[in-house]
Amino acid sequence: MKNFSRLCALAVGAFTIIGATAQSLPLPDNQAPNRLLLDVDGVVCSYCSYGIKKKLSKLAFIDKSQYNDGIYVDIDQQQVLVAIQPGQVADVEAAFKAVRDGGYDPLRACVTDNAGELECVDASAES
Repeated sequence: MKNFSRLCALAVGAFTIIGATAQSLPLPDNQAPNRLLLDVDGVVCSYCSYGIKKKLSKLAFIDKSQYNDGIYVDIDQQQVLVAIQPGQVADVEAAFKAVRDGGYDPLRACVTDNAGELECVDASAES
């Protein structure tokens, strides 16, 4: 029982640190060019955001020089903002698959291209 209590204390401490890191990031401009904004059902905690970041970070079009390795998760809005490398095109279908592989349901994706034009796609239309 003593070991279980220590394990729980460590887990709470780790989640507190992860949560503090996620909340300390500045709010990015989701209207800026080269952005992919994903509405994701179920992203309600910092642990959820870690799982989604891990899956999305494998996509080739992400600009890892921005945000936290190219991905910003807003758990209050249940949205994920992904920076797209200049000259690259976001693969929305691959992003939806990465979110699903992470155990969550993508609802919609909106992409802002180099010219600032916005295009949105429902995840149900891509399935």
